[in-house]
Amino acid sequence: MSWRWVWLRSRITASAVSGVIWLIVACLAPALLVGVLAAVIATVAGWRSGLTMRCRYGVCRATDVEAADLLRVLVPVAGLRGKNQPSLWVGGRLGCDIRAIDERTLLVSRRLVGLVRNGGIADPAVCELVVRAFALAPVERSRLVAVARLFCLPWTAMAFVARPVRVLAGRLRPLAWLFAALAVGDLYRRGEWFPIVLLVLVVVATVTTPRFDRAWAARREAMANDAVRRHLPHEASDPMRHLRCDRRASEAHP
Repeated sequence: MSWRWVWLRSRITASAVSGVIWLIVACLAPALLVGVLAAVIATVAGWRSGLTMRCRYGVCRATDVEAADLLRVLVPVAGLRGKNQPSLWVGGRLGCDIRAIDERTLLVSRRLVGLVRNGGIADPAVCELVVRAFALAPVERSRLVAVARLFCLPWTAMAFVARPVRVLAGRLRPLAWLFAALAVGDLYRRGEWFPIVLLVLVVVATVTTPRFDRAWAARREAMANDAVRRHLPHEASDPMRHLRCDRRASEAHP
């Protein structure tokens, strides 16, 4: 099964909810939707351009000193030497320490640059982080992924706002199933079939979405591990053990 199919399954619920929201926007403010559509087309067209990267991640090109420090560390990775050296960008809004947006462009957090410069992270760990990032470059450069991310912005915003509620809902899950069963029974007695269908869809999404999310997370990890085996066969498989300080957690979806 290709990574695209695994990724698409993890976006089903987000796409459905976002589609409903965009449909409401189209009904209430069609002019706004036209403007949003134009912005989406322009963004996707320049998905990997310098302007888009600056807007998305707040990055700028690495200075000569920063580039020299990072490229020196990457010498053990044969595929990144000479003319294959990546273009380096540094920023503070990546959501993780390192990200490859295509096979030739690497975004690095200022925190990681500081660690490399001060010896706060072992060179093999940096190499492995870079290899893992480039393993996911096909996902990052995909315009299909770009369109889906922009289309699912309503879901992303809702998920961010509802994060505290999700924690509470996780603790009250048994009660939620009880209330859902009672609601279905009540709607059935009243013959209200359309709300029943909607409630069943919500229940299905509640069951399948976490499973599909875990499947996509496992697929990303498998892609990264395979790249490490191919490019760094003699290195450790866990870069975290090389760190001399804590790293920030990486972003969960491409």
